[in-house]
Amino acid sequence: MKNKYHLYHRVSKAIQADDGQGIERQQQTTRAWIEKHNDERSFNQQSRYMPGNVYEDSGRSGYTEANFKKGKLGQLMRDIELGHIEKGDIIVIELIDRFSRSNPDFVKDQLRTILKAGVKIAITKWNIVFENGMRGIEGVSANLLLEIGIYLANQESEQKSERIRATNELLKKKGKKHIAKTPFWLVRTPDLSGHEVIEDNAEIVRKVFDLRLEKGMGAMKIVDELKDTVIYRYVYNDDEELVKSVANKPICESSVRHILRNPNVIGRLNDEMYYPPIIAENMFYAVQNSFTHGKGGGGKGEFNNIFRNVARCGCRDNEGNICGYSLTYEQRPAKYPNGIYLKCNNKRKRKACSADNINYYYAQEIAYEKLKTMQHDKLSALDVSALEAQLDEIEQRICTARDFMMRFPDDSEWIKNYENLIEKRKILESEIKEESGKSFNEVEELNLDLSKSEDRFRLNQIFKDNKISFIFTEKSMQIEHENENLMATSILHSKSKTPIMNVESSNDIVTFKI
Repeated sequence: MKNKYHLYHRVSKAIQADDGQGIERQQQTTRAWIEKHNDERSFNQQSRYMPGNVYEDSGRSGYTEANFKKGKLGQLMRDIELGHIEKGDIIVIELIDRFSRSNPDFVKDQLRTILKAGVKIAITKWNIVFENGMRGIEGVSANLLLEIGIYLANQESEQKSERIRATNELLKKKGKKHIAKTPFWLVRTPDLSGHEVIEDNAEIVRKVFDLRLEKGMGAMKIVDELKDTVIYRYVYNDDEELVKSVANKPICESSVRHILRNPNVIGRLNDEMYYPPIIAENMFYAVQNSFTHGKGGGGKGEFNNIFRNVARCGCRDNEGNICGYSLTYEQRPAKYPNGIYLKCNNKRKRKACSADNINYYYAQEIAYEKLKTMQHDKLSALDVSALEAQLDEIEQRICTARDFMMRFPDDSEWIKNYENLIEKRKILESEIKEESGKSFNEVEELNLDLSKSEDRFRLNQIFKDNKISFIFTEKSMQIEHENENLMATSILHSKSKTPIMNVESSNDIVTFKI
């Protein structure tokens, strides 16, 4: 079997990745080298290397090890470990700094891993092929050059980082905006004193949030909605005129997720207000909260199930134990209102529950009608959700600060940071308690139309944000709320063909008569 050559290219700057110049130059260099090297092998009656894989990292730092952790170089290392890149194959790189500029010891360990696997490494700028067990003067010279190259690559990055830090500090002292690469919906003003919002791009961001929050869409469905959208970056030219620059890469699922989780949209950078916000904070944090609770209940981007993650089976087994499993949304061909039902997951997955399926439409009607009599502030769901998401974020940062305090006990900054976070947590907990206790407006004022996906999604969010849950048995539905305990009884199983009719209520019991 003939051995293969594999090419690795990397550029660290996003602008290089966008225009392709850095990558293209490396492609030309490495391909020209391997062609010449193959000719030499043919002349020496050695077999030529056959084309293998091309690994490319665009916009990945070699100093921070990002190309190992998340990039294609990490994939290359895994392919060696898995045997996809075989003994005798050769990795072709333009220069050692394209491989990595990280800590020299780390880089040497990675190179040793490659060489010990019997894979060769070619550095085209040096016209040297490194392989395991190189001996003699040639081996000593090659290894010395490699040591120096690794050291200089790391030093250059450190010096560059130091220059950038010094420049940024100087700009900050002068009140200038020091972050050169802005989010695509912003542009730095010519005097670097602030940012301007590119409204066309900001509207795209707002639409992404609306589709997520109002319609419950996932990233894939949002991409489908925006598939024809082209996003352009803007810059000021030498005449201080705002002009179109390069087009961003097409919107994809990962970019949608990045937008939805990016605190830059509310103006925050490293926990400080730095950019002009384009999304309201309560909307941003409500979206963050939606990720933790999950969405779904139907296909094709529709949100079908208002009981998603808030309902469980209350049926008892022969020993009197409550099942407690969640309910799944299922459907089969049948005439409305039958055919769509809730089924116990303990029954569906394990055949360990005898509960009848619940007629979904009957349950939905009862739940909504009952919730109309309970009072909720139509902004409360959003506000409480936002505060809870902020509290989750603070808790994570407290854990991080605690870890660093243990690692660096003499660093007073981490102690100060930890104490500030504890204080912020107290304030948020107090705000959540206050918000939860406010007087509420009627849910009826929301005027929900449960035939619409977005309104089913909103009702599900109201359930979650106000800690409302449902327990279903064969003939009853219990509604649990932190302030009330309500019992709604009816024949709800899917075999029933009788509609819900009269409703009688007392203080805490609601009975639906057939």
